[in-house]
Amino acid sequence: MSKLRLLKLYMPEHDDAPIMSSKVHLNQGLEYLPEELRYLHWHEYPLKTLPSNFEPENLIELNLPYSKVEQIWEGEKEALKLKSADLHHSDNLTRMLEPSEIPNLERINLSNCKSLSYFPLFFQNVNNMLSRVVRLDLSYCAIMEIPQDIGCLSSLKELNLRGNNFRSLPASIGSLSSLTRMNLVENKLESLPASIGCLSSLEFLHLTRNNLVSLPISIKQLSRLRTLDLRNCNMLQSLPELPVLLSHIEARNCKQLQSLPELPSCPEELDTSILESLSKHFRPTASRKLTYFMFTNCLKLNKSGNNILADSQQRIQHRVVALLRQFQQKIQHKDFNDPLLFNFCLPGSEIPDWFSYQSSGSSIAIQLPPHCCNKNFIGFALCVVIQLEEGFDADADECFVKCNYNFEIKTPSETKHADDYCFLFADEFIESDHVLLGFSPCWNVGLPDPDVGHHTTVSFQFSLYYPYLASPRLHKLKCCGVCPAVLNPSKTKPTTLTLKFSASSEAQCSERARTSKSLDRSDEEEVEPSPKRICRYQPDTP
Repeated sequence: MSKLRLLKLYMPEHDDAPIMSSKVHLNQGLEYLPEELRYLHWHEYPLKTLPSNFEPENLIELNLPYSKVEQIWEGEKEALKLKSADLHHSDNLTRMLEPSEIPNLERINLSNCKSLSYFPLFFQNVNNMLSRVVRLDLSYCAIMEIPQDIGCLSSLKELNLRGNNFRSLPASIGSLSSLTRMNLVENKLESLPASIGCLSSLEFLHLTRNNLVSLPISIKQLSRLRTLDLRNCNMLQSLPELPVLLSHIEARNCKQLQSLPELPSCPEELDTSILESLSKHFRPTASRKLTYFMFTNCLKLNKSGNNILADSQQRIQHRVVALLRQFQQKIQHKDFNDPLLFNFCLPGSEIPDWFSYQSSGSSIAIQLPPHCCNKNFIGFALCVVIQLEEGFDADADECFVKCNYNFEIKTPSETKHADDYCFLFADEFIESDHVLLGFSPCWNVGLPDPDVGHHTTVSFQFSLYYPYLASPRLHKLKCCGVCPAVLNPSKTKPTTLTLKFSASSEAQCSERARTSKSLDRSDEEEVEPSPKRICRYQPDTP
């Protein structure tokens, strides 16, 4: 056995729990492990330490999940080749190794080591000995405080501190310049340091179930941040300006949230070259990938004087312009495939008035205004209202709204058809009516040039989709709305464009707003829809 290099006593796990218990017992203890050992994996290792005569000089990976160890070995030993140490769910662990013993360690998993109530001493005065660590998991360890020295982990990419008792973070956390993912879920954080804006590589920030009242304004400096998770932050009252490239916000059940980031005071403009960029580089997959901003059950967002739906048009305009700018900046990269489709989920029970076409139920057909052409039409703003069905299952899984749409384009010389679809993300845990607002890009669908007359009808069918349920009846679609989006030349700067949501005329739009709610479903003898006519179709059975 002296030449043994790999020893694995493995038990399968599911959802971080062993499927069965180990049958290996060491009633007489363990006297020996070979010095040539490179890989040691022992599920439910039953002793307090590894053998005292074990020399780990060749050990590369050490896995002791669900073990009884109190410390890995007695005294100090050199494990200069050790790259990974995993002792998750070792409830009795009280001491971790010293930095001088493991200077090349890269991955540390001490998740659910319940007796580890302090931050391991190997972070203090390490003199860059652990500068190679890239992944650190200290979730559910009952740790009360993070030392200032954490900033010395210059190579750290993933930090999981979920389920501890932190009330604050040290300013030095901003020195983790390589960090891409930080999980601070289920702590007691009351604030974040301004230095968090220095995390230049951060892409995922998880803050669910903390006591945050607000976020620092420096968070907008996180230029690579993609996901911000704030679910069940019950004290959160406001959000500052957020990073432009943020693609996912989860703020479900932030019951005190009253305001979203302020919007620009004037319309934002795009360079006219965006039209050529879209024509050459737009890919249909950009209308499939979805970004979303979920404010489910944030009921104070719709209180008097603070109605977020009232400025929903400006919010969608702001987001579309930001995505188009990002698209134009990245088209030089051949692998560019960032999404242009996005949606918001907010409490509410009505389609905002600015949607130029509205319908009860889940179907609508519209006639595009004549000025929509292949040079300026870029897609649709979409809106649906979701209601709870009786007998709602709170354990439901993901829920989406699928939108199928069909173009019929008639010109003096031909009739063409084009079909497409998109998905909007709907939170399955809504407690009341909610509004889904979004934007679906449509480019190169075959609309004619500006000087060619056309009659284009677009039919929309919205339906609920549950990927993991066979025949659900959890929600229903109350009503829907669409509004074409066009890029128009700026009146003041000939080289720029502004995004507009189109109606055939302001007068007709006002008339529609006054009359649409009084239209009866029985008006079935109406003939071909005019540009501002609300067309009603019987919704298909989900």
